[in-house]
Amino acid sequence: MMSRLSDEKTIELLRDAIPATAHHGPATELWPRVRSRMAQGGSRAPAADRVLAIALALLCLLRPSLAGILLVHF
Repeated sequence: MMSRLSDEKTIELLRDAIPATAHHGPATELWPRVRSRMAQGGSRAPAADRVLAIALALLCLLRPSLAGILLVHF
């Protein structure tokens, strides 16, 4: 267990080693960029992802027992 004196010395050494930063905020505003990206419209899912989702939906319709297996894994 460390003594109180060594704890204070450790804190002092850390403060000396790590300089304080003058800048506390973000470099740029994030929300205007987010709003402009949202206004452009959402990105579409890749074709392979859509095909996989459709195939899984069809499998679940054709064999309902697969739905439980998929729910366990995902």
